[in-house]
Amino acid sequence: KQMFDSSMQRQFMKDNISSALYTVDMVPLTFEDTQNDCGLFGLRREDNNDFLGSCSDRYGITQNADFIQAIDECLTTLNFGQFNRNAIIAGGGKRCFIEYDFIDDLVSVGASTKDKLGLRITALNSFDKTLLRGFRVGLWREICTNGMIGFDVDLTIEDRHTKNNTTIDKAAITRALLESKAHFTNAISSYQEMVKVDLTGKGKALFKYMVDSKVVRKRMADSVEEIWDAPTFDLDSDRNLYNFLNAWTQFLDSPHSDYREKYYDSVQDWKVKVFTCLKLVDDGFVNKLNN
Repeated sequence: KQMFDSSMQRQFMKDNISSALYTVDMVPLTFEDTQNDCGLFGLRREDNNDFLGSCSDRYGITQNADFIQAIDECLTTLNFGQFNRNAIIAGGGKRCFIEYDFIDDLVSVGASTKDKLGLRITALNSFDKTLLRGFRVGLWREICTNGMIGFDVDLTIEDRHTKNNTTIDKAAITRALLESKAHFTNAISSYQEMVKVDLTGKGKALFKYMVDSKVVRKRMADSVEEIWDAPTFDLDSDRNLYNFLNAWTQFLDSPHSDYREKYYDSVQDWKVKVFTCLKLVDDGFVNKLNN
């Protein structure tokens, strides 16, 4: 596999994808009493024989390793630079997420030039028909490697997993990777605007608004409020909307977050809900919040 060649390995600073390199096969399912084929197939991990889902003969498997190799080849061609990779496996292998954190083109956003964000592209693949093969665009924060809440859309490179659609389209991957950079630029602009929104004395009221508006659950908001009240990082001591968002990020998507570890799938939905809510907050909105 080219992705393991020493020439390509130089791209990686940190690489943690071994858990994603299992192979999945399709096996006929039979009726227990007659042992006759029932017309469906089971999707099974070859390394541990775990059952991942069922499908018809029209389903087409995209192996994680093949998808990763195609992405890496496109990244090399596009000269995206160095990155860290990390695999998150959900449902015992039913869903796979490969995070690419790019480290060469970081952008300063907060009050300090030391507070830098980079592009994160997460490759999506599944074996239970819940995810289309594609990408999720986000950001990561250098001081804590949190997955920032900075994306609104997923970039899909296929309609569905079918036998006629198993060839990985590198041209589509290339287009999606280039589009990701545009989304990154837009997200950076949103963060820069958030830095300007002063939340001094209004943080508790904003948490209450988010709960009352059913954007988030109260228990979750209470946990994030503890981080807001006692910032882990000095760079989050300023009381602005950007650092308010960072408190949510730290709870939802820090590498050390218990919540991320247990609920990675749902974390992505919560991140979008929080970001969608907070990007509408401005000085006028803040002034109307009740203490």
